[in-house]
Amino acid sequence: MARFGLDIGRGGVKLVREDRGGALRAAERAVTGEGPERRAAVVAALKELAAELGVRARDEVAVAVPRAEAIVKRLVLPRVPHDELERLIRFQAQKDLPFELSDVVLAWGRAGAAEGEAAAGADEVVVAAVRKDAVEEARAVLREAGLRPGALEVSTQAAARALVAHAGAGAGEALLVEVGRATTDIIVLEQGRLAYSRSASVGCGADPEADDAWLERLSQEVGRTLVAARAARQATAGGAPPEAVFVGGGGAAHPALAEALEARLGVRPQVLDVLGDGDPARGARFVVARGLLASVTEGLPCLDLADTTRVHQATRTRRHVVAGVAAALLAFAGVVAGIEARGRARAADAARLQQEKDLLKPRVDRARALQAELELARRWEERRGRELEVLLVLSRALPAEKAFLTSLRWVDERPVSLAGRAKDWDEVGRFLTALEHDPLVAKARLEGIRGTDGPAQGKEGVEFTGTAELREPGAVAGGAK
Repeated sequence: MARFGLDIGRGGVKLVREDRGGALRAAERAVTGEGPERRAAVVAALKELAAELGVRARDEVAVAVPRAEAIVKRLVLPRVPHDELERLIRFQAQKDLPFELSDVVLAWGRAGAAEGEAAAGADEVVVAAVRKDAVEEARAVLREAGLRPGALEVSTQAAARALVAHAGAGAGEALLVEVGRATTDIIVLEQGRLAYSRSASVGCGADPEADDAWLERLSQEVGRTLVAARAARQATAGGAPPEAVFVGGGGAAHPALAEALEARLGVRPQVLDVLGDGDPARGARFVVARGLLASVTEGLPCLDLADTTRVHQATRTRRHVVAGVAAALLAFAGVVAGIEARGRARAADAARLQQEKDLLKPRVDRARALQAELELARRWEERRGRELEVLLVLSRALPAEKAFLTSLRWVDERPVSLAGRAKDWDEVGRFLTALEHDPLVAKARLEGIRGTDGPAQGKEGVEFTGTAELREPGAVAGGAK
């Protein structure tokens, strides 16, 4: 049975077909216009592509949701059973997201064991949140074109899988720059695991040759993203270049793009050709569509916003349940016959006890679930006040108008990781000294500092990273000055 992956971009629609034997066919159509006019053009393009690649009514089409429409987070959470982890993720999302959970579709997947000694017994989880109307719009467009929606995946997750499938996981840091007409998705992978992704509001435009100002803006965005990715995962690479850089999307073949990125990153980019048909520029345009069909790996779980995996599993489970019920009924008939043989009195007693057990079971299950939720809420409520204390400590210690933070990462019972900018080295020293004088902080340590003045950066000051080890709540109360 053939599989289909669809990427609806700003300037065009791209569809990939993969047959059972692995053979690929791909087609695309350009679309223009705004509002209802553009929607009509997308629907017409989908009908043409479906006819060209032979999409049947029963075939499901996986479609990518643009990264610009999604919030994607990497969380390190305790290794707990599936049901408890889902409650924990929803609890965390309710705190972090800028809108109500009822307005979004949440999808998540385990990305493997968290790294580092402090993360022992914890898992790294990738969570995506997309507005419900964006998900429904993607489904509605496919249905209007006569297609059957399948999995809905965030575009950066699909592109990352395409990179791993066609270029290998690699042993270090890899960068994928997916250049579209209006936006560019920037993806950072670490040993085949999605470490960071974002959508930058700069693209190659309808005519990349007409104006090359976008190249400088794009290279700056890529550089900033790499710095942010390393700070988020506390990487020690500093200013070292990534192991490999790849480009995809409609702007990948622009001749000056490779020079701009090489000048910024120190690595010559490679065009990611996912079709292998002798036209790398064309193959690069199908990275997202092809990635929707790539195999899921441990570090790149499927963030299926349509929940098709669970639906398919539920269908298979129902079939097994029907067979199981039939077998259970036969076994039950044998048990009943045995009970009757031993006397009606014992049968009546057994039936009565079973009935009482069945009546009590839902209440017991509900009580256990409520107990688990209360315990989870209690643990997170205790932590909430601690977060506010940490933020107040950092705010008091920062020299007014002389320094500011660009990144802050803290997991309970671990040091606070900081990154920021300051006017000069002295202001960084004042900041760390002020931190160490606060009763909440046991030790403040500078991890790295470097000047940012010069023609490469075009700005003055220093960038710094550091950590602050916190005292235990009891120790703070007893040792306050």
